[in-house]
Amino acid sequence: METKLIFKILLILLLLALFLSVALLFVLKAINEKKFRAICELYISEYGELPLATQVLKNSDWLSIPVWNYMKKDFFLSPLFKGRKSKFSNNEMDIDFAKRLPPSLTRTFYVERIVSRVGLSFFILATVVVLIVRKVYHL
Repeated sequence: METKLIFKILLILLLLALFLSVALLFVLKAINEKKFRAICELYISEYGELPLATQVLKNSDWLSIPVWNYMKKDFFLSPLFKGRKSKFSNNEMDIDFAKRLPPSLTRTFYVERIVSRVGLSFFILATVVVLIVRKVYHL
């Protein structure tokens, strides 16, 4: 099989995998937005009010400015993923709160994190393949 054809097939497969990762990420973001609302309700019932960053950014959409999405969810994502308190919250009990959340509310946040990293890997690999093809075949 010709090397150029192998690169084309590899690139098509990587782009297909990237597309599927992005599509899955959109679905997970929509699911996790609903779970975020439920987690906020639990937090309010336990501690009275949400951290300030979450209060301000609670209604922000993840497509508008992704950093805002991170900031609004960080009060439970940092304790969940990193085991440390969020820098956007003053409540020392956030770690305890995140660890007590039921897996039915947190599992898809782990999946979203994995899918986003896998999608980024496919993007990087596809970029490398394109650069190799351009350099080798002077395209």
